[in-house]
Amino acid sequence: MPDSTDDAGADSTADGLMTDAVDAFATLGHPLRLAIVTTLQERSANAPLAFSELYDTVDADGSAKFNYHLGELRGGFVAKTDDGYVLTAAGERLARAVLAGRFTDAPELDAFDLEGACRACGERALVGAYADEHVHVECGACGHAVLSVGVPPSLVRGRDPEAFAAAFDQWSRSQVERATRGLCPDCGGAVEPSVQTETGASTRFDVLARFRCTVCSRRVVTSVGAVAATDPVVERFHHDRGDPLADRPYWTLAQYTSDDAVDVERTDPFRARVAFACDGDACYATVNADLAVVDTAVVRDEVPAFAREDGEP
Repeated sequence: MPDSTDDAGADSTADGLMTDAVDAFATLGHPLRLAIVTTLQERSANAPLAFSELYDTVDADGSAKFNYHLGELRGGFVAKTDDGYVLTAAGERLARAVLAGRFTDAPELDAFDLEGACRACGERALVGAYADEHVHVECGACGHAVLSVGVPPSLVRGRDPEAFAAAFDQWSRSQVERATRGLCPDCGGAVEPSVQTETGASTRFDVLARFRCTVCSRRVVTSVGAVAATDPVVERFHHDRGDPLADRPYWTLAQYTSDDAVDVERTDPFRARVAFACDGDACYATVNADLAVVDTAVVRDEVPAFAREDGEP
């Protein structure tokens, strides 16, 4: 429990951040200023942009107005060099967010076919769709809901369904891989791992892995099985048998989309064993409360329970 001095320091820091954020958004509260920032991001990648070229590119409606708004950006988001104007690091972060459509885009993708078989019924009838910044995957044959994941609109822009599905697969895995290595996927800040055992009725999971960024508060929520899948021993187990996990769409993997392969051995302190099956052998990875794999075992000629056919001993 922090003492009152620690609380006061935390409150002071939070107040300072809020004040800085308010000032930053106020500075950006004009379309011409955003146009200047995004133009510099697009046009000054290799060299500073001269005043005249920047002025001619944006719709400034007069040099006095342009000079005023450019001046308001100087220091915080735009810097002047001997050769022209460039973005500061803060300006680059802002421009990337704007150009990625984080604040404005609302693309959608109608239902499209996905590779892989449904784990519930076995039919190769998986269907994906993108709406409200979420990817939804379900089985068109039995209606089984496979997953619903929040995805930034920039992942959709300029991609047809096939290309989007491939990008979504890579993006989803990278989120988990970075988080398990202690990095926030957004800002690179340190993350705090935790296990959630009370998940509520809105999820099919009885236990979830959570990573919270200590800097930007970004949260990565995934399955305990997905955490285990990033372990080098687990990866080598599949690679040595000619069936790397990375070659399979992650929405077809039990460890990513369900608790079927997870055996929670105890909750306090948390400990769970995640099973993997490949080429008639089994691999088990034990995950602790810090979402670290603390033990692995490969067992030959064994099929884990989640991979057995109905009725198979």
